Amino acid sequence: MTGNPLESVSVRIACVHFQAREVDALRRLLVLLTTHLHRPWMLVADSTHADVILVNLEEGAAAPSHSGARVVGCASKPKQHARGTLYWPPRAYELLALLNELPPPEAASLFGAATTDAEWSYRLRSWPAQFSEWPREWWKVLAAIRTAHMSVHELELRTGVGGVEVRRCIDELERLDLLDREQERPSPQRARRAAPDGWRKLADRLGQLLGFVR
Repeated sequence: MTGNPLESVSVRIACVHFQAREVDALRRLLVLLTTHLHRPWMLVADSTHADVILVNLEEGAAAPSHSGARVVGCASKPKQHARGTLYWPPRAYELLALLNELPPPEAASLFGAATTDAEWSYRLRSWPAQFSEWPREWWKVLAAIRTAHMSVHELELRTGVGGVEVRRCIDELERLDLLDREQERPSPQRARRAAPDGWRKLADRLGQLLGFVR
């Protein structure tokens, strides 16, 4: 991992023509690769919000064109398909190369009106039928977003659950289509609460020097 703040934006990965068990297998593989990836990742159900779209070509479907995302086919005989096609099922070394060669996100995706987790809040429409089989930490996330929209960062603060687990839970809920979400810009009050103490004190001091704080 580098110190570049742009690389803190997750790579959003969508799966087309994947069975549920195949998505789960991909998730487990990505978890194993996490420490070797340059950027964090998340699986998303909606391909229109994806950075990378993996397509199972074994289903006989051509890789769709998709503006703004990199579409990559997967096939048991990749040489019979377009250049850049990966093996099916996906192999660890190919996924690692694919994700690490992605260009860094634009600064606008961090500071503009785009789609990072910090700018999305989530609300649970209904409890998943299989929630009792999920990690107990995820239960806290489910309870927190059952009655209110909350961002990933807010969920970390409210539940005490680590960011990786919160993201995994959100990914699974999105795959099951159980979430409503809203895009929002953090309010000045929220941004102030989230600011590190050192920066907050410096901002207060500068405000006093400039006459903005009494």
